[in-house]
Amino acid sequence: MKLPGRRPYQEPLLLKGKKQMVKGSSPSPNIIFPLAILIIRPRFLINVSNISTNVTLLGKFHLRSPICIAPTSCHKLAHPDGELATAGAAADAATLYVVSTAATTKLEDVSNGAGDGPRWFQLYVQKDRGRTLELIRRAEKAGYGALVVTVDHPVMANRRADLRNDFRLPEPLR
Repeated sequence: MKLPGRRPYQEPLLLKGKKQMVKGSSPSPNIIFPLAILIIRPRFLINVSNISTNVTLLGKFHLRSPICIAPTSCHKLAHPDGELATAGAAADAATLYVVSTAATTKLEDVSNGAGDGPRWFQLYVQKDRGRTLELIRRAEKAGYGALVVTVDHPVMANRRADLRNDFRLPEPLR
């Protein structure tokens, strides 16, 4: 989560077009504001001798923490290992990484790099339903145990900063 005033550590290293692409993917202030006022209420005078942050999702995905890595696109814009590094970090932390349809690494390769960690795939429903079915079958074959279906993004955005900077994913990342 990126709250107002916080920026990813690698931002100064990104080229202008890449930086705008990353910034353009950030949640709008309308989404960030409610998160900024979220209050965590500590509880006092309770027995804490045997506590755990472990959680089981959907009855079969066991995690050390309920904090997961949400689907985000184009990791290779920030690091050459891209989604492989993210999957490895999630596996090391025994948490869940949801791989994006817009990943810059093949979903099969990300699955292979996920170690023993759970595999979930975020699916943008494509205009071409045959392509959607192909993505589902690839995810299933690669060992993804759940689909996270995104339905609030019916078309790809024409973001002003991307248009202004004539940003396009480099050929090897498409």
